[in-house]
Amino acid sequence: MKRYPNRYPPILASARSLIERPLNLLAAVEFGEIDAAAKADGDEKALKTFKILAYTGGTLELYGWPYPVVIDLAGMQVGAKSIAALKDHSTSLVVGHTTNIEIAPSRVVAQGVVSGAGPAAREVAQSSINGFPWQASVGAMAKKADFIAESQTGQANGKTFKGPVYIVRKSVLKEISFTVHGADDKSSARIAASAASQQEEFDMEFEKWLQAKGITPGDLSTAEEESQRVLYNAEMEAAAKETPPKDTKAPDGKPVQASAPDLKIVPAPAADPVVVMRQNVAAEYQRIAAIEAISVKYPGAESRVIVAKAVGEGWDESKAELEMLRGSRPKVFSVGSGKPPADKNVIEAALCLSQALPEKGLLASYGEDTLTKADTYRRLGLRRTIELCAQMAGIDLPMSVDTGWMRAAFSNTDLSGILGAVANKALAAAFAATRQIASRIAASRSHMNFHSHTIYSMALNGDLKQVGPRGELKHLDLSEESYTRQVETRGAVLGLSRADIINDELGAFTDLARMLGRKAAISRERVAALALNETGAGSTFFTTANSNYIEGASTNLQLSSLGTGVQTFRDQTGPDGDPVSIEPRLLLVPTALEETAKALMDRTARLLAIQLGSTSSAKKEPDVNVWAGDFEVIVWEWLSATIGTQAGSSLAWYLLADPADVAALEISYLNGQQEPVIEYFGLDQDVSTLGVSWRCYYDFGVDRAEKRAGVKSKGSA
Repeated sequence: MKRYPNRYPPILASARSLIERPLNLLAAVEFGEIDAAAKADGDEKALKTFKILAYTGGTLELYGWPYPVVIDLAGMQVGAKSIAALKDHSTSLVVGHTTNIEIAPSRVVAQGVVSGAGPAAREVAQSSINGFPWQASVGAMAKKADFIAESQTGQANGKTFKGPVYIVRKSVLKEISFTVHGADDKSSARIAASAASQQEEFDMEFEKWLQAKGITPGDLSTAEEESQRVLYNAEMEAAAKETPPKDTKAPDGKPVQASAPDLKIVPAPAADPVVVMRQNVAAEYQRIAAIEAISVKYPGAESRVIVAKAVGEGWDESKAELEMLRGSRPKVFSVGSGKPPADKNVIEAALCLSQALPEKGLLASYGEDTLTKADTYRRLGLRRTIELCAQMAGIDLPMSVDTGWMRAAFSNTDLSGILGAVANKALAAAFAATRQIASRIAASRSHMNFHSHTIYSMALNGDLKQVGPRGELKHLDLSEESYTRQVETRGAVLGLSRADIINDELGAFTDLARMLGRKAAISRERVAALALNETGAGSTFFTTANSNYIEGASTNLQLSSLGTGVQTFRDQTGPDGDPVSIEPRLLLVPTALEETAKALMDRTARLLAIQLGSTSSAKKEPDVNVWAGDFEVIVWEWLSATIGTQAGSSLAWYLLADPADVAALEISYLNGQQEPVIEYFGLDQDVSTLGVSWRCYYDFGVDRAEKRAGVKSKGSA
């Protein structure tokens, strides 16, 4: 079965594609007030409360879901301790926040306060005074959904549901929103009296007065708003004086005279309204003149469009000039269609998919959602990918792929990082796929620098002594024997030329990365084999003097010579003369001895009785394979290879300890980095080359470690 939702059968595709889909539950709202003591004292900061019965555990008909939905409340979580209360699901329209959310076995109840300070909060609070029946849409996100077929049933919330139905087993409550649409005709809410301050009511009336004059409140500067408030206060005072009293009737039926409206006037500096108006007009003329002067530097029809928009929307000179500057830039040259994704990881994953890198590793690196989105971008090509990255970063590219194009494109760190990441993954995949033995027979070590590090032998001089009555402990000394470890750097360069980009040759780039990955693995194999194979004149590791080397015609790999090698291994002693007690675990052989080594380790094989001579006194060899299954057979082609001036052998074989116990070879890495890496180098400095480069380097060193952890057999005289 393939991974992507659009490749699934219809029913299954629906179930998978619904994951991460919102679950918007419409519910009734009850409003009240908080901090009654504060309100009683006249505190204008008393807040309105709300209570929402969001869900009662039954089936729901939700937009975008092909069948009814049941939300399993046992699997519902709250996204945060306090979630936002919005208007119409818009993050820019904040109404308030929740103070408590109760998720019971059969219901969800949310409580909160109208704490917002913007127009949305004031609208909800003010309209509640007028009895507007606000409803709430409770937004949850589906994380896991089970599809119950028509002939099946499912359990949730203490109830049994017949299919077809979706049961959302895991969900996260994200936010709630006030909306004008109710869950049904019966769901309504009556609003309690408002605790909003008189100042808020005044601000709302002032905003309505501005809107009636065609002025958007949010567009005014502080000085302009103060000027308009002066005019508004003056107009309200005049209206209050001219309003005649009206005769009304009191509850006892007697006529009474109503008093003038109780208006709250915001204090403002005393100023002549006519003078203020003239100043505002003068400032507006100055603003328009400044914008016109700026437009002279940016000729063209688009500049005139920006001037008209700047004048009409009240922009200042800085914003107008910035927009004209942007409009004067050359447009990005676009190939094909489509918008860039919001996440650069989508493009990176798409390039990896286009190069057929192993999807198991990509899934671990990017996740299912990113890979699914990346599938739609995998055929963009290298050049279009570069242009999308430039578009995401707001970089304008010239029309032709020249030096300026290359410099502009790769000034985007995201692009060089994306291509470098793709190359690294291609290198890592090829590195891991290459047959490697060095890491199986050697221990891994980490160093923080390139210095030579001296390591002392495993043996200690002396022995553990019986502790005397006074508890004295005796000192033991390290052996004088030692060896060294050192990290070295090996590397190469790979690049993208102008021709590669024009020809959309991303494959050439990643193929080179793959080859470098294989070369890095082979380089480590070569160095390890060179260290292990060295024997004879000048050798200090596998020698007769070290009691870890056997030779002679009878040392070719067979039952008896294997026994000789095991005995030689076990008889080794440390610097203090005591046996080292290291167990041989690995039988390392060249390719020519693979069949023999595997036969020796086969538990089901029997050696045939061989008659020696033709007389009645002929002796017979035993038919018991005493070493069957005792060692792990490792076949290494590098044992018989010629490395530089050092010839290999198709007859020599080794017994080695488990490197996790005691290692005959050690591979040192810089800061524990066991794979080669690729990093962006920059534009080529060679004037004859038009391209960009990445460098690949591998920091490792192979050294012989504990000589008592192995025995070598020459396999011949």
